[in-house]
Amino acid sequence: MRSNIFQCYANSSLDMEWHCLKCAMINISTSLFNSTHSFDSSNNSVESNIKEKVNKLRILTLNFQGIWSKKESVEKLVNDYAIDIIIGSETHLNASIKNNEITPEGYISYRCDRKDGWGGVTIICWENLISECIVSSVSTELVAIKVLTKANPIIIVSVYRPPNRKTDYATLLANEIRKICNNNMMNNVYIGGDFNLADINWKD
Repeated sequence: MRSNIFQCYANSSLDMEWHCLKCAMINISTSLFNSTHSFDSSNNSVESNIKEKVNKLRILTLNFQGIWSKKESVEKLVNDYAIDIIIGSETHLNASIKNNEITPEGYISYRCDRKDGWGGVTIICWENLISECIVSSVSTELVAIKVLTKANPIIIVSVYRPPNRKTDYATLLANEIRKICNNNMMNNVYIGGDFNLADINWKD
């Protein structure tokens, strides 16, 4: 059906029932008209890729200590609690492991792996959110994404500082975080992960 006819039905105030002959759907809601679709004439199927700008997000921070063997547990967690975004550290992944091997169905992963297969960070994001990677560090374990909301975009950052790293590494991390914040001064920035600073004296 032509887009102008779709738009006519979408904007109509009449209470009418109609069928899309291409996908056999009835009374398609107006939200569909703001989505992108791919029609396959060979099997009359319809593929939806509905991206959402949201008001509220449910974010979980996890230290995986190896995500490879925990895919089912993570999938159950995100489904049971309707998690939108996971900020994850210590993924223990390397370039030979593909995202679909460790990511729950319906989610996408943004990663920064360590070459030795230890450490590593990820941000696992519900695929219906409008998101993009803005930083994947080459010198530290840090990945950052931008997520569009109905207000300003928000920035999500996942960080890992190994416990055996010295002060210069912490300074490097701090500089990268400062740069992200300075580049996104109009946006809220959420930082999660594991800095291994359990013994720090915050008062001093």
